[in-house]
Amino acid sequence: AANWGGGVKVQTEEAGYGAVKFTMTGGSVKDNTAGQGSGGFDIGTTGNVISGGTISGNNAPTGAGLLLNGSGGLTLSGNVVIKNNTATTGAGGGIRNDGQLTFGNGTVIVTDNTAATYGGGLVNNGTLNLGGTPIIKDNTAGTGNGTVTNNIDITANNPNSTAVEFVEPLTEGAEIGLTTVDGMKIKFEDGVNMSLTELSQYVSFDGEDNEGYELVTDAEGNLIKGTLFSHTLDGETTEFTFTQPIGTEAELKAAVTNTATTGYYLTDDIELTGADAWDAMWNLGNDKTIYLDLNGHTIKKTVAGGDVITVGASKLSIFDTSKDGTGKITGGTGVNSDGIYLQPAHGSSGAVLDFYGGTICNNGGSGIATEPSNAAPVTVNIYGGEISGNGNAQNAPQHGGGISFRNSHEDSMLTMTGGVIKNNIASEYGGGINITN
Repeated sequence: AANWGGGVKVQTEEAGYGAVKFTMTGGSVKDNTAGQGSGGFDIGTTGNVISGGTISGNNAPTGAGLLLNGSGGLTLSGNVVIKNNTATTGAGGGIRNDGQLTFGNGTVIVTDNTAATYGGGLVNNGTLNLGGTPIIKDNTAGTGNGTVTNNIDITANNPNSTAVEFVEPLTEGAEIGLTTVDGMKIKFEDGVNMSLTELSQYVSFDGEDNEGYELVTDAEGNLIKGTLFSHTLDGETTEFTFTQPIGTEAELKAAVTNTATTGYYLTDDIELTGADAWDAMWNLGNDKTIYLDLNGHTIKKTVAGGDVITVGASKLSIFDTSKDGTGKITGGTGVNSDGIYLQPAHGSSGAVLDFYGGTICNNGGSGIATEPSNAAPVTVNIYGGEISGNGNAQNAPQHGGGISFRNSHEDSMLTMTGGVIKNNIASEYGGGINITN
């Protein structure tokens, strides 16, 4: 066993001599052990290239397969496999990068590596440039919660890691897992025209807490945990982001006090309670724009009477980005207890509901209903989701079990380009949809 660089150590030690560089195009560096630095490669100079070969079975306290110190620079390209390396007491089972690491053209596989603390596949404390077809998956690390999937680790544990830059678009077959990365800066090199939607095909979050979340950045490019949803209509694509978690009734009702346009996502089922039917409703009031991702969870009203959600002169967009699409709005129990009721203030700019996903179901009144008035416009756009099983009260609503659209303002509009409306009941007109003034 060596003290530093059990397999290969690359470092210039004599002043006045040119910096040494290392190139590897094939072969294996395996089953080596170091007492301090990397068991495979310990790199302290720039300009190094590994474009082929295997680095496997190496053991060291940290950076078991590859360790780049603060002055180290390395490009991985071609067909390289880094696997089955173990950081015995620290971070970076496959790779620890304290310098500058670039994944270039080719398929670089980092898999089945283990770290005692974090960064089972790769822990980044330096500059990480990604491109090509990297496959960084099935790596693990030990934490206070036991051994977990941990591929690329860029977290608050590593305050020096500030950026991941994509130097070229990732290509088909790339697969990267990230740990929690709130606040990390994500960059695209000039000329890399790749949207977050495209990038999310290849990059996902590790761990149960991050299931369903994708790459989202704030206006400054800081990566934050959230969900990105893309919708295309008539050739134009709109992207929505959900970054604010809601897990309680109090948090849901507090959201309407935020005057900024905000994307929220549910982290748990929510029951709407209150002193009476009106107190229990989620009331958006006026002058709000809210994007809400049900995220597979349910909003259920538990107090009899009244609507589940009411929208004044505001805009509400409902989504469900969960894998199985199990999010629901339900619990209206009376004949006039609608799932969502749009009631804009007289003389206002009106109410808007955009329904992209989830299910509005099993309400005693209509799934969606509008105030029967011409005093302010109402716009309802059905892009997806399901409206089903509404109008199930003992006396079904008279008009529109699925959608009761009774606003007669000249600018009011109901548009449906997707979704399903089924198994709703009305006592007289329009079991599915009723449009009347």
